[in-house]
Amino acid sequence: MPTRNQGNYKTGEGSELPDGPNGRASTNSPRGGLAKIDIVPNNRHALKFGLRTYDNTFQNSSYEWDVRNRTWTADYHFTPDSPLIDLTVAAYYNDTNLNYPDATGSYAGRRTQEESYGVSITNRAQVPLASGSTVRLEYGLSWDRDDFQTHAMRGGNHPGKLDKASAFGEAEIDFDRFSLRGGLRYDYWRINGYRPPFAAGVADCPAGGAACGDEWAHRDGGRLLPKVGASYQVSPELTVHASYSHTLRPPTTHEAFFALVPFGDGVGSGMTNNLNLKPEFSRNLEFGVDYHGRNLWQPGDEATLRVSVFRNRIRDFIVNDFVDIPGVGFPRAMWINRDGTTTMKGVEVEGGYDSGAFYANFGVALSKTDDQPLGDGAGAGNGEGSALPKRTATLDIGVRPLDERLTLGAQVRYVGESAQAAYDWSQFPAGSYWSRSDPYTLVGLYGSYDISDVAQAFFTVENLFDKVYGYPGGSSEGYQAMTGRGRTFTGGLSMRF
Repeated sequence: MPTRNQGNYKTGEGSELPDGPNGRASTNSPRGGLAKIDIVPNNRHALKFGLRTYDNTFQNSSYEWDVRNRTWTADYHFTPDSPLIDLTVAAYYNDTNLNYPDATGSYAGRRTQEESYGVSITNRAQVPLASGSTVRLEYGLSWDRDDFQTHAMRGGNHPGKLDKASAFGEAEIDFDRFSLRGGLRYDYWRINGYRPPFAAGVADCPAGGAACGDEWAHRDGGRLLPKVGASYQVSPELTVHASYSHTLRPPTTHEAFFALVPFGDGVGSGMTNNLNLKPEFSRNLEFGVDYHGRNLWQPGDEATLRVSVFRNRIRDFIVNDFVDIPGVGFPRAMWINRDGTTTMKGVEVEGGYDSGAFYANFGVALSKTDDQPLGDGAGAGNGEGSALPKRTATLDIGVRPLDERLTLGAQVRYVGESAQAAYDWSQFPAGSYWSRSDPYTLVGLYGSYDISDVAQAFFTVENLFDKVYGYPGGSSEGYQAMTGRGRTFTGGLSMRF
């Protein structure tokens, strides 16, 4: 089990990341482990079992966090001598426990637990047709559950269960160079959570009667989601393709059963629960071109290029907003669906060339999001809001001298301007706004040398020019505080037996 202790790293230009009132320190002591067992009695049956462990202690939000995670996996693959059966059964169980040990403050002694588990059954079949073509089928069932519980000092952590189940099927058939795909899945979801008590005459609780809440409640729903696609092989190296699909994201229990942010072991108020939340629904359109060529300038070299253009239109976008609740004198935070459609569109390009002694890979993504709503509650700390960076790019180049035993390379990563949720309290309750984050470029070096068939020495240099940068995504405060590591050197020796 690997273990290491890491203190506060230095950010770009030599400044140390301070603990600060928000507990943004990087000091931590991660410990991890991995175990795998493969059982293959014959060419028809295969079993795989796995266990991953992770434990860590670190500072966050002005508290010391103890995190313990265990993930168990089991997979069974059955491949009899039949084109109609290629069966996979997969199951997993993930258990994450969080404790606040030896802490002072409103949440001292907090204990939460999140259990996630599920199972899926998938079969792949090939059905020959009289015309000589073959229909490739993939179909199956899946079920997942996310169960979050607070055992002490609940605060704003809302307990509940989210179940998701799917039945799906997809078919693909080739007509010489032309290929058609079609699929249909049914996604079912169910949320079950605790509604804290709230007074009569408030929200949907009838006036003049008893208080409401203090009960477990549930909501569910489902929807058919189609998918179609086509591709055409222009040449052995070049293929063009297009697809259209529907996707669904159900509301989480944290969103539907949000009960404000009570201190300590308080349970909040059910008046800000929103069991009428609808899932986010997206229509997705994509066009692409794939190229893969070999022996272009010398024997054995190869080049790849992938270009993808996408446009996703999202309805019922879920945000945390300040809303007027009947019986309450001022707005309260609640997760709601926003009217209208949010459009996310962009272009992604990636490619590379490899001759053995030299290689180069690149990637560029250009994206734009129109009319993405930002809830006032998100900017005020009841949620997070962020927009994708408008531009990102990566470049990785290197050489492999000494009969390719030595690898020396350099990476350049560019992250363009993005936006994070921020809040102007002088404009309460409508004080949320998008705060723009600065672009940045990072350069790194790396290398490795094969000492023998089983031993390899390696090194990396991250953030070579010691730049100051923040991580996009989340909130404006988080972007400013979570400054990335400065120049970092890593070296080591790995051995395989």
